[in-house]
Amino acid sequence: MSRIVDLYRQMAELTNAVCAKCPVPYRCCEDAGCAQAMAWTETVEQVNLTADKTHIPFLEDDGCILPAHFRPLCSIWLCKDAVKPPGYAELLREIAEAEKERLRT
Repeated sequence: MSRIVDLYRQMAELTNAVCAKCPVPYRCCEDAGCAQAMAWTETVEQVNLTADKTHIPFLEDDGCILPAHFRPLCSIWLCKDAVKPPGYAELLREIAEAEKERLRT
């Protein structure tokens, strides 16, 4: 597993745990996030995602079904009311560095 894939996975585990505890879990998820994930995977990962439904197509009861590196904005997202979990800032910094490195290659 590449470093960036692992970093996004770790981040998604942190943020998913926060989102799951909201009074309405995953209430911040929007169609725009799914659209961004589709555009990202096509452009960056060279993967063409398809969806069977039109409204928040990748969201299930326990969160998003896409791998975290396919949905980078969603993986790092925390709503304004959320308390950032321990390790969040460091992981965000590591992801930024890994993405910079990816752009250099």
